[in-house]
Amino acid sequence: MDTASALRRLDPATYLSHFVAKGVRPDGRALDHSRPWTHRTGTLAGGAAGSAIVQLGRTRVLCRAVLRAGQPPASAPDSGDVDIQIVTPPLCGRHHGVRGGRKTTEGLALEALAKQALVRSGFVDCSGLSLSKGRLAWQVGLECVCLSDAGNLADAALGAAVLALKDARIPPHDVEDGVVFLRDGGAEGDGMDEEEAEGAALPLSGAALHATTLGVFRGHLLNDPSLEELPLLDAAVTVVTDDDGNVCAVHKAGGAAVGPDLLGGASTSRGARRGDTKPKPKPEPKPKPKA
Repeated sequence: MDTASALRRLDPATYLSHFVAKGVRPDGRALDHSRPWTHRTGTLAGGAAGSAIVQLGRTRVLCRAVLRAGQPPASAPDSGDVDIQIVTPPLCGRHHGVRGGRKTTEGLALEALAKQALVRSGFVDCSGLSLSKGRLAWQVGLECVCLSDAGNLADAALGAAVLALKDARIPPHDVEDGVVFLRDGGAEGDGMDEEEAEGAALPLSGAALHATTLGVFRGHLLNDPSLEELPLLDAAVTVVTDDDGNVCAVHKAGGAAVGPDLLGGASTSRGARRGDTKPKPKPEPKPKPKA
């Protein structure tokens, strides 16, 4: 074992500080750079209204959106609701272990952050999910499963959730006496064109959401901290912003106090992934053949 490898194992904080002092990270990134980001939508067929998989470095999250018709909440009888679950099974990393299905405090906080960003910020217009006031509304369930956790699960999970929502479609349906009847879009002579049979998009705001996690290490800001860097940080903050830089949600899990400059850093550090969660323009409908 060479000196660098020994220092990395025995004193990882000192090892990291040697790099940070020179403006780089052990993986070669600049302090304000995130890892490569890729995504794909429509990854799950059947049983999902929409789906997406996101990869941030070696962190991978798969998310599916499912729709169920149910009774709206008493506090908002003319609105639907969105629920999100983030699952970190043992297969996503040895550090998660086996907890018998119990969620960690951090996992619950991450779900609360996603709920705040998606619903309370107005990204999802829950009033547009109503089917029959006080009786029936769409309930959107988001199920995010971490396939591999190499650090910064928050950014990957929220990105996958946003993309799954944008990919989701409400199936053609009719409502009669408080019951939802789905139309058969594949039947001939049903009178539906291709776009109508595909279903309607969920009522989402036009703005995109961007999650950025920043770590503080000995006075330096590290964008998109890796799994190796996370336990060495003095503090870590996840900030969710829209296209205009407005802060929609913030989450900080313990650690040292941080100033408001960290929130400003989130808006300037998300450039590498900016626009990745924007909806793609729909293709022009094909002209129907003349009879």
